Amino acid sequence: MNEDNVRQISDEEIKKTLTKEELQQTQVLNLQEVQKAIHYEKVTSKKPAIFVAVIGIICLLFGGSLQIANVLSANKANVQKRETKKETKELKKESYTKKTTNNEDGTNTLYDITYKFEDNKLIGFTKEYTVSAIPGKEEGLKSIEQYKKEYEKLLNEIPGYNINMSSISNAEITLKVIVDYKKLDLTKLNEIQQTKPFTKVDYNKNTSYYTIKSESLIQGFSEK
Repeated sequence: MNEDNVRQISDEEIKKTLTKEELQQTQVLNLQEVQKAIHYEKVTSKKPAIFVAVIGIICLLFGGSLQIANVLSANKANVQKRETKKETKELKKESYTKKTTNNEDGTNTLYDITYKFEDNKLIGFTKEYTVSAIPGKEEGLKSIEQYKKEYEKLLNEIPGYNINMSSISNAEITLKVIVDYKKLDLTKLNEIQQTKPFTKVDYNKNTSYYTIKSESLIQGFSEK
């Protein structure tokens, strides 16, 4: 056997040795990634972490770094998807209305309420109460003037409780109340606000959607 053959054999052996070392190093790195995935799954998921371990070990036995990468990527995506779904809260609004006509004071009234819910728990509401004089009835115009003076006493705002009065003519007046329970401190609410149904805070924060719906219908409101 000449020197060229000896050198050739040695080169091939070296190449084989390097390939084995590289493979072992890859498997060690992949094993570390599997261990990270197991720990991550234990912290963030109710699924057994052994499931991830079994898949990772199978991939290691077959030397499949690509398969491991796919498993880790898919697992992380599923965990993130579950976390995003958990953090997303359901927001919705529910509106009710009540109308009365030909009142004894010569007016018609329209009462609209819109409730805001987060995961079916009350977080705010908007009330609009409109009084309008019946055309042709003098007593209706007098009633509007009287209501204006009365409602001015109610215009006491605090953080989380916004109230204003508007009028497009001397024959109509609207009182609007907006409540945000995330800002409202009920202990600071003026007592006079609780004397009128259209300025009153009827429910506490987080009252159930189902409770409000049931009571609104009983009180004669209709769903809009």
